[in-house]
Amino acid sequence: MFDTHVLYNTFYRKLNRTPIWFMRQAGRHLPEFREIRSRQTDLMKLFLSPADIHEITLQPARRYDIDGAIIFSDILVIPYALGQDLQFSPGPKLPALDLKNIEEWCKKAVQVDIHEKLQPVYESLSMVRESLDPKKTLIGFAGAPWTLACYMIEGESSRTHLKTKTFAYQHPEKLQTLITLLEGAIVDFLERQVSSGAQVVQLFDSWAGILPQTSFMKWCVEPAARIVKAFKERCPDTPIICFPKGGQGYYESYVQTVKPDGLSLDSFIDDARVAAQLQSKVLLQGNLDPQLLVAGGPLLEAETLRILDTYRNGRHIFNLGHGVLPEVPVAHVEKVIETVRRWDAENLTAEVA
Repeated sequence: MFDTHVLYNTFYRKLNRTPIWFMRQAGRHLPEFREIRSRQTDLMKLFLSPADIHEITLQPARRYDIDGAIIFSDILVIPYALGQDLQFSPGPKLPALDLKNIEEWCKKAVQVDIHEKLQPVYESLSMVRESLDPKKTLIGFAGAPWTLACYMIEGESSRTHLKTKTFAYQHPEKLQTLITLLEGAIVDFLERQVSSGAQVVQLFDSWAGILPQTSFMKWCVEPAARIVKAFKERCPDTPIICFPKGGQGYYESYVQTVKPDGLSLDSFIDDARVAAQLQSKVLLQGNLDPQLLVAGGPLLEAETLRILDTYRNGRHIFNLGHGVLPEVPVAHVEKVIETVRRWDAENLTAEVA
């Protein structure tokens, strides 16, 4: 399946080329995206416009020699589809859930047809797949339940997540009701993305790292395991990458329990240890520091080469440890890609079955 897709095929065997794409490659740092934003200041309108999603998704694929295009969207479209208002000013703002009545809210939300509001995402996926270079892999994604719950309960991004964590400790049964609702919506959303053209999907758990081990297992690992199992039953030929950001102390148990096709790594890990422990079990993706991509210079090239050398003996997709920052110069992205391609030519001379 997808014989010409380096990114897709590297999930199944080590190839003589390292696939490369960047989280948040579509948007912020590109001048062509900023030109669109100068005309449309309401970010939510962009997320609901198939024509704009199509154009913005394709912009990095046109500019860079990358192997994947990730659909331009946001993890919070699921809360929006379930009935929570969503605005950006400039960060995400939602009306915080009424925790006293959260079970009633979930009972109503579970009856909502999320696909009606998410139709622009599906339409844009079909448009992008038709326009995208046939050799490039189209990537869909969703937020993980714990991360979505954090935003839905806090109403915005938070440094402490005090409200959410307190609720989890005091009322775990009520939080589980919300998590269960989100699990079902996420699987439905990912499945529909695949039927609309996505060939790989990624599950983002951006706030996984704020939890201690027992809570991490309950609110991050167990929901992800249920999502991956249900998704693979519906879409057995579609790889799913999981990104439990900040969960580096628990990666082994995460992979063992969740069984993802790929594990995306943040920038704060012991690369050599992770490669030795996990690369024979799962494809690894990552994990250049996004701030180094801003800084550039000799250290950027050196760190790119170090990461490639670390993961040279197994399946690896080159990426960042988180998303592209708005301040990243285009030339720095081009330099990383050129370094990866040069390293491939010098080091990967034959495909390994």
